[in-house]
Amino acid sequence: MRIVPLLFAITMMTLSARPIHAQSDSLRLSLSQAEQQFVQKNFVLLAQKYNVNVAEAAKEQAKLWYNPNLFVETNLYN
Repeated sequence: MRIVPLLFAITMMTLSARPIHAQSDSLRLSLSQAEQQFVQKNFVLLAQKYNVNVAEAAKEQAKLWYNPNLFVETNLYN
């Protein structure tokens, strides 16, 4: 008795299911656009472009004044 409603439900779900279609590709790039995005978003190329020298940056940073730290401690007990 319980199998008939179950089979009916499975049949109805199967018949009412719609086929799934893949989405079409909406991104279209030309070769020059792809190269331009590669150059703009590649971090290794950007670092080389700006010639980031870690040793020089560390020397410059060592010359700068350090930021002072202030610590305050309070006691809430008498």
